[in-house]
Amino acid sequence: MYSSTLGESLTEIRLRRVAQGFGFAIVGGYGSDRGDFPVVIKNVFANGPAAADGRLQRGDVLLAVNGLSLDGLTHAEAVSLLKSSGDVVTLLVSS
Repeated sequence: MYSSTLGESLTEIRLRRVAQGFGFAIVGGYGSDRGDFPVVIKNVFANGPAAADGRLQRGDVLLAVNGLSLDGLTHAEAVSLLKSSGDVVTLLVSS
């Protein structure tokens, strides 16, 4: 876990993909229909890798995927980055 100068805690989480994915859904991104806002964890699905890990929570801000910043990405670009991440993904999240 890391901490930033703004006081939020930053956590790096590694998840292994299963047939249904990594076990979470996202919302937001640049140019979203609700305006420009960060990519946020919308839901953590029960029985998925994210729920089993236990650290990823609804409302967490997803800052990076495999070291690549999501800053300025559209929702579609963020989803594409997650889908193309391979069998293991490293997420940097702010809580």
